[in-house]
Amino acid sequence: MSPDTVAGNVSDDDKMRVVRLMKLVRESERGRWCFRLMDELRLVSVDRKPQFEGKKTDIVLEIETVVDEYMCNGWDIAHGGMISTLLDFATSMPLPLLLKGDDAWGATGLSLSLSVNLLSPALKGDKIRCVVSTKSGGKRTATSYGELWGPRGLVATATHIKMVPQQGLASQSIAQYIAKM
Repeated sequence: MSPDTVAGNVSDDDKMRVVRLMKLVRESERGRWCFRLMDELRLVSVDRKPQFEGKKTDIVLEIETVVDEYMCNGWDIAHGGMISTLLDFATSMPLPLLLKGDDAWGATGLSLSLSVNLLSPALKGDKIRCVVSTKSGGKRTATSYGELWGPRGLVATATHIKMVPQQGLASQSIAQYIAKM
C-alpha cells in the first residue's frame, strides 16, 4: 500500500508508519486464524484533528473491508468475535502517531481493556468501515474509540485502553519495528 492511496492530512511518512504497523501485525498473525482478516483490511484515511483550541490533537483513521463468508456465523452474520478482533486491531493503529517518539510504548502498547458493544448485524457481502479516534495518551495509558459502520448503520462501538508494557516484555519483532520508525 502506498501513501498516495491513503487520504488524510497527515504526512506521507505518518501514513507509511501506519501501513508498516498494519503489515507488521498482519505478518505476526501469519498461520493464525485472524491473518486473513488482517490481510483484507484497507487503510482509507489518516487525519490529525485539532481539539480544544489546538491544545490537543486526535488521530482519526478509517479502515474498511468486506464481510466474507469465513467471518460469519451460520446465519451469514459477521461473528461478534471477528468484529471484536477488527475493532481491537483498528483501535490500536493510531497510537504510534499519537505517542510518536515514545519507545516505551512498543508498537502500540498492551491492551488493558477492550469494551465492545454489538449494536446491529453486518451481513455477508457488506462493506464495513471502522472509524477510529484517539481520546487520550500519556506516559502509562492511552485510549481510543472505534465505530464500525455498515450499509444499514452503526454495527458496533469499542473503547480500547492500552498501557505501556513492562520493561523487556515487548517481542523482538516489535522492537525491530520501533527501530525502523
